[in-house]
Amino acid sequence: MNLTWQQAHNISTVRYLSLHGHFPVYSSSGGKEYHYHSPIRSGDDTPSFHLNVVKNKWHDKGLGIGGDIIDLVAEHKNMTRSQACRWLGQSKLYAGDYVAEFPALQKGRYYSNKSKRRADTDTKPVNTNSEYAKLESDSSFIIESIQGLQHPVLLQYLSYRCIDPAIAIKYGLQEINYQLFNLPESYYFALAWLNDSGGCEFNSKSGLKSFKGCLGIKDITSINLQPHKKIAVFESAMDFWAYLSYYRIREFQNSAIILNSISLRNKVLDAVEKYQPSELYLFLDNDIEGCKAAESLVAEIQTIPVHNKSGLYEDYKDFNEMVMAKTATADRKYYLSGNN
Repeated sequence: MNLTWQQAHNISTVRYLSLHGHFPVYSSSGGKEYHYHSPIRSGDDTPSFHLNVVKNKWHDKGLGIGGDIIDLVAEHKNMTRSQACRWLGQSKLYAGDYVAEFPALQKGRYYSNKSKRRADTDTKPVNTNSEYAKLESDSSFIIESIQGLQHPVLLQYLSYRCIDPAIAIKYGLQEINYQLFNLPESYYFALAWLNDSGGCEFNSKSGLKSFKGCLGIKDITSINLQPHKKIAVFESAMDFWAYLSYYRIREFQNSAIILNSISLRNKVLDAVEKYQPSELYLFLDNDIEGCKAAESLVAEIQTIPVHNKSGLYEDYKDFNEMVMAKTATADRKYYLSGNN
């Protein structure tokens, strides 16, 4: 499609870089600045390519140049700005095409921002927090975009949760922007990640409160599942990203399963049978359901060692809560003050 300069300018640079195999090495300024090894020159051993995800502007300190996504594509692909704008229009990076990456969304009771027509299926969105009545399961969503994480509120929320955005993005985190069909003037945004059935798991927030749900089919999210590797099982994506952030793990060498719901615990049994891991590590919540699930998995899996790691955070509900309690950040103080 032909894009205007403004439409092309608004395409997420984070998304462009990730699709070309470039991921942030670390983030700064409360998650607003991402630091990369330069994608437009070789030999950048120290990350000197900086991206402001709020302004969607980049700067390569080694070359002394910068600009917007159009300038980056032009430099990266040796094009003029006009050619780069046309290339972006022909790519699948424009917001209207992001929905295709979550195929289950197109089968549910949703409205695409292209067609505004209801799909012929009875699949419903899932919302597990009745406090947010507007997002109950009979709501229909208009998906505006699924894109690279860039909303400053979401970035600040990750900092509050003591999660490094650069790590979370590398391991699947995106941003969803949507409306509710019964509130057409409403606009919402949330953290989003893909599950193994193509559904969109999401986590949104309002002040200090957050709610979780799924658009499409509910399922686990698997990370690098391969035969004979160790598997770490996390109840939530937040716990997985917090684990990586807390221990500063940027290259996760083993396999992981994010349950997305404790009710999917039997998927762990399926994975053990299929992939025959050398060991299993459980990072489930310290609540009644999480403890029951951990006990049953330890009892049922007899072929390999199973380690219940909840003792690491025995005084807290989950791993992320423990990390938050042990980490003081400016963004956490900002949220706790109630000024957001």
